[in-house]
Parts: sequence; C-alpha cells; structure tokens
Amino acid sequence: TVAYRSAGGTQESIDDGDSGVLVEDHAEFIAAVRHLLADHALRERLGKGALDKSRAFTWAQTREGFASVLAKPSRSHV
Repeated sequence: TVAYRSAGGTQESIDDGDSGVLVEDHAEFIAAVRHLLADHALRERLGKGALDKSRAFTWAQTREGFASVLAKPSRSHV
C-alpha cells in the first residue's frame, strides 16, 4: 500500500516501511509506486507486513475499543 500520510487513518493502519509506504506529496507517491513495481522482494515484505498488521484490526478489538469510549464520562456532562 502506498498512501498519503495526511489522509485520515493511514498512520494508524500503515506502519511506514513495514506494512506499506506513507508519502507526503504526489512526487513521492509516484516514486514509491515505481519503486514497488521494480522491487519484487520489497512488495513481498510489505505484503507480509500488511497481513500481519491487518490481524490487529478485528471485530473484537473494534468492539472493545468502542466499549471503552462509551464507558468514559462525557466531558460535556462533567
């Protein structure tokens, strides 16, 4: 995965250099895609990293995270 660092959620879902590549601008995006197209071993390594990273995003984890947010007192009512 190549994504813009400033896009919502990318820094939480991509470990730059381990499960994908985060870039700052269009020029970096093009360079990263070209690099990945030319480097099979890097694509394989990042793909494995992405699969490993994806295992952290489960419905159980989502449910627990959401429940912990709901359990916290609202600042507007304090």
